[in-house]
Amino acid sequence: MQQSLKGKRVGVLTGTSREAFAKSRWAPAGVTVRSFDFNSQLVASLLTGELDATLQDSIEITQAFLNQHQGQNFDFSGPALKDPMLGSGVAMAVRKSDTALRDDLNAALERLKRNGQYQAITRRYLPPADDPNHGESATCIAA
Repeated sequence: MQQSLKGKRVGVLTGTSREAFAKSRWAPAGVTVRSFDFNSQLVASLLTGELDATLQDSIEITQAFLNQHQGQNFDFSGPALKDPMLGSGVAMAVRKSDTALRDDLNAALERLKRNGQYQAITRRYLPPADDPNHGESATCIAA
């Protein structure tokens, strides 16, 4: 992937694992990595041609851009990226000292899973588990 991106401009969100990955793995190979504080800024740069691609979580970019009218000329390129720097799955962070909140959140999620509501919610908003980009980091490039 990094060879096909050599000389390209790729946008990432500041402070994400995707930013760390792109700067560590792609920038040394000649990819220009631009960081953005907000998704709206990144999308605007894609639309104006200031960027050639973005590296984002597939669910996030699908909802924020690809499923929108303005994203109709864009699509995923290549397979979902898998790298230890990108992690796996989705997480929610709480302060280490706030164990009561952590335990309450975990208990609530477990109740939702047991009664089937979790699956009903995720089916409405997330791609099916057999989607090749389900929950992974993917590169979105202009068509």
